[in-house]
Amino acid sequence: MAITEIRRRITTGELPPEVSFSEATLCEELGMSRAPVREALIVLNQLGWVTSQPRSGYLVAPMTLNDLRDLYTMRSLLEPKAAAQAVRQIEELPDEAGSLSDFSANHDDPSDPEWLNRHYRFHRRIVVVGLNREMDRVLSEVLLKLERYFLIDAVQRALAEEPLAHHDLANAIVSGDHKAAADAAALHISQSRVLVTEAILSSDGIRSMPLSRSAGSPPRGAAQ
Repeated sequence: MAITEIRRRITTGELPPEVSFSEATLCEELGMSRAPVREALIVLNQLGWVTSQPRSGYLVAPMTLNDLRDLYTMRSLLEPKAAAQAVRQIEELPDEAGSLSDFSANHDDPSDPEWLNRHYRFHRRIVVVGLNREMDRVLSEVLLKLERYFLIDAVQRALAEEPLAHHDLANAIVSGDHKAAADAAALHISQSRVLVTEAILSSDGIRSMPLSRSAGSPPRGAAQ
């Protein structure tokens, strides 16, 4: 599908943040006709992946610390509830319980090229098991947008040094403890937020960014 491929290119940086592109150019690169690409771009514009530029195509959405904060806020509000809801269904879905445990025990390795996809499926599966379609719709977008930040070099290095273990979360859900599952999800999200944010803030690009005072703001103590 056009929307999946365009979103993949944005996530991986093939379409970099704040870079303009035209519908025609994208159609040529994807080998698709204009109709499905146009429809995909309309949806991605509504979801915040791109911004429509009058008479000049589209602009890939930037990656900002404010956006990162907002994405984690959404996770912290919804995922603990999703984990608690999953507990209510997990006994009737033994295959799903096995999938959660299998990822946390055997595939939770950020150095694996498939880790990011498995990580997404792990968290998405928790919501799906809870049978809340609206929560799944929102969180799936949040998780996909976060992948852009997980692919930053500094974050990749941080994950290699301090992996985000998922076994406590998986075990809490499989064990059938609602409160433990919600608490494990909240703790996991908090740890992930700290790791990703600190990795970005300590990266070379941030450390070398020039600092300046806003125009019109005089130094403290200056004559008025």
